[in-house]
Amino acid sequence: MSDDVTQDPPAGVERRFLGWDAPALERAAGLIRGGAAETGGEGAVPLVVVPGQRAGRLLLERLVGLAEARGATLRPPEIVSQGGLPERLYQAEMPAPDPILERLVWMVALQRTPARSLEALLPEPPESGDDAGWDALEGTILTLHRELGAEGLT
Repeated sequence: MSDDVTQDPPAGVERRFLGWDAPALERAAGLIRGGAAETGGEGAVPLVVVPGQRAGRLLLERLVGLAEARGATLRPPEIVSQGGLPERLYQAEMPAPDPILERLVWMVALQRTPARSLEALLPEPPESGDDAGWDALEGTILTLHRELGAEGLT
């Protein structure tokens, strides 16, 4: 796979370069507003990929402001972060777990893991009633699990 940005995008994908003459979110909001994002446009709701969740929230906030200023009803695009894009590109065999449930399952699994097995990760695991400690450990392990999985490692 090439990293060449001049390569033609796949069918149905429209790549837009925002330029340097204005803040990126302002330009993106203007481009989306100019498309079919407001009521009355035809076609499917566009998928917009942003660098992170915060950028997605800020983009949506700007789109709402633009629609309100014009007295239009907003039909917002589907906004996903780079991390959420892979799930949009393939049909998963099973749905993704609820994020809260996933964290709880990891925390319970770690709490039930024998202390000897956890010694490879940390010399002193949290005490049995230290929910904040177990939550922090679970967050670290879950992040590591996702990063390794993204690289095809286990």
